[in-house]
Amino acid sequence: MSEAIASPALGEQIAPPADPAQNDSKGALRWLLAEAAPYRWLLGTGLLLGLLSSALSLVPAWSVQHLVQGLLLPGAARSSDWLALGGIVLAALFLRNLSLMGATLLMHRAAFDLLNRLRSRLLASLAGWPLGAMTRAGAAQQKKLVGEDVEQIERFVAHQLLDLSMALATPLLAAALMASLDWRLALLSLLVWPAALVAQAWMYRDVGPRMQRYFELRARMHASMQDLLRALPLVKSMGRGLPAYQRYSQDVQAFGGMVRQWIAATAPGMAAFRLALDCHLLVLLPAGLWMYAQGHTGLPELVAVLVLAQAVPDAITALLMLGGHLQQVLMGAGRVQACLAVPALPEPEQPEPLPPGPLTLQFKGVGLRYEAQGPWVLQDINVDLRPGTLTALVGPSGSGKSSLASLLGRFNDPQRGQVLLNGVDLRELGSAQVLAQAAFVFQDTFLLWDTLRANLCMGREASAEAIETALRRACAWDFVQALPQGLETVLGQGGASLSGGERQRLALARALLRDAPLLVLDEATAFADAGTEAQIQHILSELLRDRTVLMIAHRLSSLRNAEQVLVLEAGRLRARGRHAQLMQEDAAYARLWAQQDQAAHWAMRKNEGERDV
Repeated sequence: MSEAIASPALGEQIAPPADPAQNDSKGALRWLLAEAAPYRWLLGTGLLLGLLSSALSLVPAWSVQHLVQGLLLPGAARSSDWLALGGIVLAALFLRNLSLMGATLLMHRAAFDLLNRLRSRLLASLAGWPLGAMTRAGAAQQKKLVGEDVEQIERFVAHQLLDLSMALATPLLAAALMASLDWRLALLSLLVWPAALVAQAWMYRDVGPRMQRYFELRARMHASMQDLLRALPLVKSMGRGLPAYQRYSQDVQAFGGMVRQWIAATAPGMAAFRLALDCHLLVLLPAGLWMYAQGHTGLPELVAVLVLAQAVPDAITALLMLGGHLQQVLMGAGRVQACLAVPALPEPEQPEPLPPGPLTLQFKGVGLRYEAQGPWVLQDINVDLRPGTLTALVGPSGSGKSSLASLLGRFNDPQRGQVLLNGVDLRELGSAQVLAQAAFVFQDTFLLWDTLRANLCMGREASAEAIETALRRACAWDFVQALPQGLETVLGQGGASLSGGERQRLALARALLRDAPLLVLDEATAFADAGTEAQIQHILSELLRDRTVLMIAHRLSSLRNAEQVLVLEAGRLRARGRHAQLMQEDAAYARLWAQQDQAAHWAMRKNEGERDV
């Protein structure tokens, strides 16, 4: 048996940085181009068709010269010439729309293929993450990665990349066409461009820090909004004095204030930018008329240049707006790139077989931290869990209870020491073999938007008798039978139609149906009433005959039957023993018990008083 196996620091495995400013825009652009490389023929052809569409869109403006020339010199133009000119314009418009449609189809084909490829890789990457890292990343960030960030990349490739190329090509083609008509008029039409560029630079000053602050405050506002929605019943009962509501209100005000400040700071630059672009006629028209009066240019050329010059401001404005969108896309691409770079939980090439016999668990000198240079959340943990026993974890919030329990399912790997199952390091067994031996019931129960039966089986085949037995043993059979369709009742998102106690009993039934020899419970009685709690405690005592149970206990009343109680404090094992022993030998444990006992009596008297009223 090998000694402690090196495990990558979890700080190197956690989710990509939430701070968009930490992402390298140039690196993200290179990564995005590399990801799009398999579709370069689709994208290249689409962009060429887009450039053709931009060129053809200028044909009507080009035809103005010939139209004015024909009107000024009636004898110089025949009916056939007018028909030919009209045919050229109509053909150009038809081909312009046709090429634009073809470009759009090709860009969308490449974008959808890229979206599917990125989402598949992201889901595969997330599936290989240490579950502890996934939990710390949070469902909201994972949803943003797989949903919003990938969608932004898809929109950029399908729409904005084509729009960007056309917005860049249109003023350049218009300038070239104006130069072919009269290079002096073309130069006059371009005189406002430097002023517009200066205004643009003014508008984009400090855009990096501002955008960083924008995303920080927006993420904070979304997080506090989710907290507020979860606490909505309390908000209704306690009013706006609830801390969750006050925090949400402060975050909304901070975000709104930042946006208003940003708008106020950029509004003058935006106004100057638009003014500079829209003032091109103030320069071009008087100068052009003077040149025409002096005989330096012809009227057809002047009118054609005036018409062509109108295509420039809108194209440059679109280019400016698309540049802002590109910055957001690159931030999202940077987050996706960082997510794909997270190393998967290391798995052995040849997993060690699990020795037969009752399961024994050992923590030998275990140390765990979540960041490479961060604090140790567990230090020097040495614990044995014997077969068929109940071990309880107690301690204040942040003491390391959940972190210790997470090691049993390889949700995390320790950086120091070993976790042994029947004498074999969990890292040598591999995640699949470890998880096959364990069932987990967390305090926050996750239920799919599916039938109750599907939520219990979770993809496994189970007989009706086995399901009923598990539900009865979890004290859930009666309320399941009372549901409209029984086991076929479709649960809402997260099981919102069920109470907290009902959801937790379903989670316990799911664990019982799995019939694993190791059961990890995060206070299975947390949402149970007094009668149901006694029933579940009786079930747990029955399970001890053939299972090893590790329970994170928030109610000290559930510790009486535990063979050993582990008292954690600041990541260290401060005391261990049976409940009665700790009551006598550990003053802090006895004090904690007295506080909970007093709180329970207070709650009982309060309920009795409410019933009397």
